[in-house]
Amino acid sequence: MIIQLLLIVAVLVVAVAFLRNRNTMRFQAGKKLLFFLFVFVFIASVVNPDLLTRLGNLIGVGRGADLLLYMLVVAFLFASMNTYLKFKDLEVRLTRTARRLAVSEALRRDYAVEGSAVEGGAVEGGAVERGGGAPVSGPDDPRLPPPGR
Repeated sequence: MIIQLLLIVAVLVVAVAFLRNRNTMRFQAGKKLLFFLFVFVFIASVVNPDLLTRLGNLIGVGRGADLLLYMLVVAFLFASMNTYLKFKDLEVRLTRTARRLAVSEALRRDYAVEGSAVEGGAVEGGAVERGGGAPVSGPDDPRLPPPGR
């Protein structure tokens, strides 16, 4: 019965931690500490196999193998969430980069000037101004989405 509570709490902590603050340095450090704790528990259980059985009996699991299975399920959930959210972040960054590149190329193609004036506008400081509109300066244009996050 203690193990049920511990498993539910562990899964909720993993889910909330990933959804709230996955990009903070504190969370990154926490992931590394959890990894080293997992490695330590693995080494300790290999050296002393009865350790997991005794720990399992303390928290209401009959065998150490069952406790190990429960721990691996939580670790798998942790790794799956981490991978999913990392790919989602990369997808967002790739989409933003592709959009910025497309807009930049379109601006460069539409407003390409090699030191001469453009019909209906003038060139000032590397920016092209069309018919009284705001200067368009390419990738540094404030109207473009910011790079990265």
